[in-house]
Amino acid sequence: MTGTMRKLVLFVSASLYVAACVLPAVNSNGEDPVGLTLLISGIFAYNVGEYRWFANCFYVAGIVLASRGRPRRLASTICLVLGAGLAISCI
Repeated sequence: MTGTMRKLVLFVSASLYVAACVLPAVNSNGEDPVGLTLLISGIFAYNVGEYRWFANCFYVAGIVLASRGRPRRLASTICLVLGAGLAISCI
C-alpha cells in the first residue's frame, strides 16, 4: 500500500473512531449514553469482568504502528486483529 493510501485509510479509521465517541451508543438496558462517556468510564469495567474496553488500547497501538511505516506492518496488523477479537468476544 502506498504511503498516501495508508494515510487515507488511517485518517478514515481515526475519523470514524472519533465520530463513534460523539454518537450515542446502543445499550441493552435501554439507556443510550454517548460513546465518549463509555470510553472514559470503560477503564473501570475490568472490575466487573468487562474486558472489551481494552480493545481501544489495541486500536490505538495498531494505528500508531501502522502510521510508522513498513517494518511495523505485521505488529500493527496483530494489534488491530487482537483488538477486534477482544471487542467482539463478549457479545
